Amino acid sequence: MAWERFAFSALTAVSQARRLCSLHLDSLVRDGQPQPPLCGSTLLDLFPASPPYVGGAAWLEVAGVYASRAFVDVRLFNDFTELLFKDDEELLHSVWQANKPKFPAVDGVVFFRCTRCDIGPGPRRGELVAVMLQLKHRERITLDRDVIQSAMSAAEAFTSSSDGPSWTRRAAIVVLSRRALPFRRQEDMAESVSPAVIVVDEPGLRATFGPGLHALVRSSAVAFGTQVVDLTSGRFRMGPARGVSQAACNSQSGARSLPAHRLI
Repeated sequence: MAWERFAFSALTAVSQARRLCSLHLDSLVRDGQPQPPLCGSTLLDLFPASPPYVGGAAWLEVAGVYASRAFVDVRLFNDFTELLFKDDEELLHSVWQANKPKFPAVDGVVFFRCTRCDIGPGPRRGELVAVMLQLKHRERITLDRDVIQSAMSAAEAFTSSSDGPSWTRRAAIVVLSRRALPFRRQEDMAESVSPAVIVVDEPGLRATFGPGLHALVRSSAVAFGTQVVDLTSGRFRMGPARGVSQAACNSQSGARSLPAHRLI
């Protein structure tokens, strides 16, 4: 659960950073390489994956989406029917997290608006694109069982919950794995799965979240539930007190010479 909560919160933070960049920078550069404009990024730009781990839907590489709108928060939904009943503006507003621990094949959903697509089938300009998120943390991932079959179940459940068939051509599944996928695979996803699927394993998470947030996501199991303590408060200035740990006392000595934000 810690990994899931950190991942969804990190997605909101990344979207807000993209929004700020779009307002104040003329162009984007990452690791010395120019990046595509945020108004026309593809899902593979937002969720980088090596070619073997991309499903057979060709529109994943060419359909542009508007990626400079910020997600404001993380909100819960109970089922796809309830979620798809909401209007476009509400769907674009948040990262949507499933409200059930055993929700079928999906942990969350994010939405983007399509800005261009010159290939079919695929989303059309102005339509929303749904990205269903699956978060994997197990040591070993079997592509057939854990990715392909799971993605097909998620796509079927999602599209069957809508009134029309249009979501079939504009819904994608993105699998985020905390572990690196095996270097040698038994299947080629482009040939074995028809839904639009992107699998981002541990090395690709750094490009998805950025180095800072990626470090937090990797440490989520340890960091979840911790608290930030103000070392400049009176409690730590008065010297050792009953109930104060030796580690806190040691931090007090450092507080005399270092700013509090350096210690934190």
